[in-house]
Amino acid sequence: MTAHYEVKVGACLYGLDPRLESAIPGIAECYERLTGRRCVFTSGRDGAHSAKSLHYHGRALDIRTTAAGVPGTTANVLAKGLRELLGP
Repeated sequence: MTAHYEVKVGACLYGLDPRLESAIPGIAECYERLTGRRCVFTSGRDGAHSAKSLHYHGRALDIRTTAAGVPGTTANVLAKGLRELLGP
């Protein structure tokens, strides 16, 4: 299965850590498989995050859940699946 994904207008996904960048297709596939929806990346190296956020080092991504109507229980399953995919 080839997962498709979108990037929110203004989200910056360039300059990511190569490990995270190479994981994007797997993240999108996991999201689509568990939610039945297309993954939308809403933030990478952009936005307002805490001073020590990994976003500023290209080591964190945000994905849309609440606004996409993903129920909390599904979001929890998704978080677990992504942890398994990405590892420590």
